[in-house]
Amino acid sequence: MICIKCKIDLPEEKFQFRKDRNKYSTICKECTHKYHKSWAQTHPEKVAEYSRKWRKDNPEKKKECWKYWYENSPKAKAWKKRNQMTESGKLIRARIRHKRRAISKKVLNTLTLEEWLQILVKQNNRCAECGVEFSEKTQPQKDHKIPLTEGGAFTKNNIQALCKECNVRKDATPELRRKNKEKYK
Repeated sequence: MICIKCKIDLPEEKFQFRKDRNKYSTICKECTHKYHKSWAQTHPEKVAEYSRKWRKDNPEKKKECWKYWYENSPKAKAWKKRNQMTESGKLIRARIRHKRRAISKKVLNTLTLEEWLQILVKQNNRCAECGVEFSEKTQPQKDHKIPLTEGGAFTKNNIQALCKECNVRKDATPELRRKNKEKYK
């Protein structure tokens, strides 16, 4: 087959098969790719609009694309290797998650990694409620003495370290939330 753009005789596998027409395209894949690339560079606003619409219409495919990139990209692999397994990397990612949540709720967020470590030292690396010592098996969780939903902030004075069991139990008891709100105001 001869490409009508580059006028080169190429084998069939170098052409896109058009299912809608049940035949091969008259332009080779390489010329098609060059055309799409140049069009995208001259129409960035249309590409951005199309991309936004596609991401909105295909959230699962978007998630798969990011997952594939995260698992296969050399940049992502290098970042994971450097940061993911270190304690500070875990804490930094947790702070980013909390900061994003606080920003979305427009809450004061000044807690730093150093302040969180100071809270753990002040509590002797133990749960503030039950006193269990934190370990690899029992990780500390940041808990708001006054919940974000009730006007609490993400500050050193409003955060305590709890074990998972106590943190879940505390959330389920409104009287304890009321008591904490009065105690820490």
